[in-house]
Amino acid sequence: MSSLSQATEVGEPREQVQVRGMKHTETEILNQAIRQWGAESQVYMLLEEIGELQQAVCKLRRNNSQGTFENFVEELADVELMIDQMKVLYLITPEVAVVREQKLERLEKMLWPEGSSNG
Repeated sequence: MSSLSQATEVGEPREQVQVRGMKHTETEILNQAIRQWGAESQVYMLLEEIGELQQAVCKLRRNNSQGTFENFVEELADVELMIDQMKVLYLITPEVAVVREQKLERLEKMLWPEGSSNG
């Protein structure tokens, strides 16, 4: 799916993960968030959470206190949850996994070029 208007179905972000102490699987929770608040709202929420993560990173660079670090961790988790919702919304979990692996392989080649003695 390439556009928000096409994204009306919900899908599977990954295998059914039951989080300890929770009554629903991760997939059920992500799908319900999209159904309850709507696709467009969740896309905008992703943008909001990315902005909050950006602020947390800037604050962490200025003031590396325990509270600042905890805020950074919280905002990072928020962005991860929203990214997972986008994968569900656009039914692209497998595609993202393939591209991520390709990018990781490219990074490895940049860090350890063939024939180099760097590790």
